[in-house]
Parts: sequence; structure tokens; C-alpha cells
Amino acid sequence: MFAELVINIEAPLENAFHYYVPFDLKGTLALGHLVEVEFGRRLAQGIVIGFAEEAPVEDTKPVISLIDDRPVVTPTQIALARWLADSYLTPLNACLRLMLP
Repeated sequence: MFAELVINIEAPLENAFHYYVPFDLKGTLALGHLVEVEFGRRLAQGIVIGFAEEAPVEDTKPVISLIDDRPVVTPTQIALARWLADSYLTPLNACLRLMLP
């Protein structure tokens, strides 16, 4: 299983990224969870916005850890962030970052 993540960094990122969900996090990870991942050569936070059985690329990195046991955004907030990104031609990560506590 793969998690579709929006990476929480200052740089404008248009797309979500797919990360492999390790066995110990399967069944635990849900929409809106904040996780730690390796992005490039550094650690970054990612917000789970979806799941997939297959990734669009062959090599994927694993989700390293769950940062918070509770989701930090709701599915409604994720949908709103997608709408904002589409309507105002703004990177999805910038829109979702506005909704973080």
C-alpha cells in the first residue's frame, strides 16, 4: 500500500508524492495524519491525502514514522485545499499548510 502525501515545506510543490506504507503503520495511517518522510536528502513532514495500491513510480521511499496519533486535518479540509489549489492556481502544499494547527 502507498500513501499519497503533500510535503510540508516552503517550496511550492504542485503534486503529491507516493510513499510506501511499512507493515507496522498499515491499519494505523489515515487521511490527514502528519508523518515524517525522507524528501530528497532531508527529513520532512508530509500530510496523508490519499492511499493507492500502486505507485506511479517504481522506487518509493517508506513513511518513516507517524508524528501525531490524531489526524491534523480533516477530509473536508483536504477537499477545500484541493479546491483552492485548482481555483487559484496555487500549489497544493501551500493551500494545505494554511490549515495546519
